[in-house]
Amino acid sequence: MKNFLLLLFIFVSFLSTNLLPQNVDVFKKEAIKHMQAGRYGEAIDLLNKYISAVPHKADGLHLRGLCYEGRGEYEWAALDLRRAVKLEPNNNQIQKDLARIEDIWHALLNKKIEGHKREIAINPNIAVNYLEIGKCKKNLGAWKEAEEWYDEYLKRDDASSDEVIRYTEILAHNNSIVKGEKILKKYTDRFPNDQRLWSRYGFFTMWLGKNRIAIKAFENALALKPFFKEAQDGLDQAKGKPYLFEWVDTTARYKKGPIAKEYPIDKYYRSVRKNPDDYETRLALVEQLYKNDRIEEAYQQLQILNKDHSDIPKVQQYWDSVTTYRDKIYRVKIKEYGDRIISNPKDREAVLKIAEYYAHLAEYDSALAVLDTYLKDVPQDKELEVRFRDAQYSAWNYNWEKAIAQLNYLLASDPNNLDYQLLRAQISVWTVQDLDVAKGYLINIVGKQPENLNAVIAISILYGQQKNFDSSKTYLEMARQIDPKSKGVEAAQNFYDDAFAFNEEMKLVELRREAGNLAIGGDCPGAIAKYEEYLSKVSNPDKSVRLEYAEANMCDKNFIKAIEVYDQILNEEYDYNVSLLRAKAYLWGGDSTLALTELEKLVIEDSSSYDAKFYLAEAYVRNAHYNEGKDLYTELLDKTTDSTQIDILKKRIGWIPVTGIAGIFSSFPVGVGIAPLFSYYSDNFDLIYKIIGGRIDVGLTGYLSIGGSFNRGMLQRDFVHRNYSSLKGVISIWFNKYLSFSGGLGNLTYDGAHNRTVSDATLKYEKENYFMIAGYYENTDAGLILYSPYLVDYSFLTDNRIDATLYKIMGYYQPRPSIKFSGHFHYLQLSDGNAGNDLQLRLGKLFDFGLWAGYEYFYSNYARKAGKSPYDNTKFLYYSPKDFESHSLWLDWFVQKESSLEVIIGGKIGYVPQSDFIIREVSASVAYKPISNLTITAKLQIGSTYRYDSSYRYLSSSIYAYWSF
Repeated sequence: MKNFLLLLFIFVSFLSTNLLPQNVDVFKKEAIKHMQAGRYGEAIDLLNKYISAVPHKADGLHLRGLCYEGRGEYEWAALDLRRAVKLEPNNNQIQKDLARIEDIWHALLNKKIEGHKREIAINPNIAVNYLEIGKCKKNLGAWKEAEEWYDEYLKRDDASSDEVIRYTEILAHNNSIVKGEKILKKYTDRFPNDQRLWSRYGFFTMWLGKNRIAIKAFENALALKPFFKEAQDGLDQAKGKPYLFEWVDTTARYKKGPIAKEYPIDKYYRSVRKNPDDYETRLALVEQLYKNDRIEEAYQQLQILNKDHSDIPKVQQYWDSVTTYRDKIYRVKIKEYGDRIISNPKDREAVLKIAEYYAHLAEYDSALAVLDTYLKDVPQDKELEVRFRDAQYSAWNYNWEKAIAQLNYLLASDPNNLDYQLLRAQISVWTVQDLDVAKGYLINIVGKQPENLNAVIAISILYGQQKNFDSSKTYLEMARQIDPKSKGVEAAQNFYDDAFAFNEEMKLVELRREAGNLAIGGDCPGAIAKYEEYLSKVSNPDKSVRLEYAEANMCDKNFIKAIEVYDQILNEEYDYNVSLLRAKAYLWGGDSTLALTELEKLVIEDSSSYDAKFYLAEAYVRNAHYNEGKDLYTELLDKTTDSTQIDILKKRIGWIPVTGIAGIFSSFPVGVGIAPLFSYYSDNFDLIYKIIGGRIDVGLTGYLSIGGSFNRGMLQRDFVHRNYSSLKGVISIWFNKYLSFSGGLGNLTYDGAHNRTVSDATLKYEKENYFMIAGYYENTDAGLILYSPYLVDYSFLTDNRIDATLYKIMGYYQPRPSIKFSGHFHYLQLSDGNAGNDLQLRLGKLFDFGLWAGYEYFYSNYARKAGKSPYDNTKFLYYSPKDFESHSLWLDWFVQKESSLEVIIGGKIGYVPQSDFIIREVSASVAYKPISNLTITAKLQIGSTYRYDSSYRYLSSSIYAYWSF
């Protein structure tokens, strides 16, 4: 695609760019803000851009004129408002502003005149006073008086070339052509390197009928500044050729005499610009150009006609005639100028002409050979026109490096030359490099020449290269308004269409890539959203992306949607693998009966398919056909040598329920798990709470286990301590892989107190890393739950004990892998008649480097304050807050997360509004797996919060292991 775009760039012969925004009204709005703040300079800069973009509108000139008025530059203000009046002659406001400004300006001019007259009375020999009065008279429209004062000035001093140019405008207005011709003759001798004087001299001599002298004067101007438009048009007129474009003749508004005749060529050019599709007028233009020997222009017009009207006989007739004659005459000219070069290798005119004819014939190597030979011994700061031609033809011949080298010399010599800037920018666009350099040059060019077709075409393409398609299209439309039949416009349109389509295609590719990455990362809902966005923009998506979309839905448990996608694909064309995927969707979606039917067909269709047989075995088990499922798993186990498949198949066989008592005993035990435990807790109220114990579970089947737990603990305050022991029987049931139940019942023995029954139960539903909810119940001694130093030997002092029943709901929800909601709610009933509840809510986000962070809200409230401690009636028996709440920021950083080692460092910092207290907590946990069936976990937590109307600090630690076999 890049090669295609590069060829398209090369096909466009002139390119450019600009930085104007799509809505140029932004410039005007910003300018008005600057005007209101008195920043007229900034406003003028913005209005210059606005006027360049919409030169046909008067509002920009009106505003800029008011800016100049604000700066006291009344001459420029009047000039802008006069131009605005010409564009909107019925705008009363502009006329009023112009009248006001002219009144102020004219009063200042008259005052200035009086001042200089006083200076002349004091010393009549100071020339500048006469000059300034002459300028003022000119601005006041007193042309005869202005001429007289200039005459007095020239009697006393030599004028600069700028003043001579201004003087000739006055002479032209007063029809003093003979006088002007003499003045210009004198000053062209004095300033032979000023092309403006030579050009103006050419016009004055031409008006006097001295065409030969005029031609020479115009040629001298062009030798000093190639492509100087004023001189080019003057030369055409002097040679009797109608000119194609008008130059801004500053004397035209002052000259007297008859209006110049409009030549047929000019008339036809004007007509085809207004109506580009008028092929008859364009054909008439070709005829006139051909008759006047303007072959290259005729050839260009025929190229336009040949595109849409090649079937017209007259078009073909002129095409054959012009192309034949063009080739013939150019060869003759090449021979003619070649002979001149042989006679005089330094014949500059011959070198430029022969190179030009070679270039017209696209023989750039020959053109460059002539130019390079001429420039061989010429210093780099000389012959700039020849060097520019050399750069131009090198660029057209794809020799970018040579062209850039020449242009670097040229721009160093004349950095403001727009032709040099344009070609340098074009090369940057053609080669798609140095685009910032190109943009800078082209902004300047378009700002000064908003009708420059080549520049407007280029800005469209450059913006397309930068993927700013709104601006690219805006400038493409501008180019079409300038010349809708231009080949450059056509090429720019082709580029825009291809680049826009390619960019849209890349957006879709990127969208699909994002969807795939989200799916790989486990963010299935995010992947689904991206796939659906992609599918909404594609009219006929291919099968592979639809399969990816279905897979993302499978990942997110949207089995119905996945099946719908598979059905659509299979309705278009049968595919065995897609049928297998659909059968899996039936299976995991809960329709195991339909899955069984489909998978049996697929196994018959391809009995060698491991996947089909594996999922058929799963379907058998889900439909309670345990023997068939086990037989099929066993068959696959006998045939495979893949270690991963072997492990999976053995697990699947082990999970198959065994029916009957004999079956139970035949597989007993399914597994055994041992979990030793040690924990330690202490606080700044002298409480120490230790536990050592463990649990054992024996699996009867894949979904049922029994076991027991034993804990030996100690509660200590100061020098008082009490030991306790707890023994429970435990049963665990797995209803499926998501839902489980565990319950325990046993006895609690507390030193110095009667034994009591304790119990607990847990019901849990969890889809790992997505959703979990669990309910928990426990009935035990309050001292083991409330963590209060004053409950250590409360029963001994009061012959009473407090029992506690705890109800707890906890869970989390992870809609995306990077977002998590979690929390718990505790409700505690105490046998002393009190009750309380705790609520914790957390919102977290996963950041880079495995860092979870978020916000926590905590609330605790009891029915009443606890009773007083028997040790100290100023202390409460246990912590029972009223309307306690805190707001915290928390984090958990997974420093290391591997299959054998997981290290987490966490913490939180929060605020308790009720007591104006800052709470803090830091924690660390390590999970180590030295072998596949043994996990050792250690945790440490240190923190401070607010309890008992004072700071409460605590330390909690534990270590436990789980060994299964």
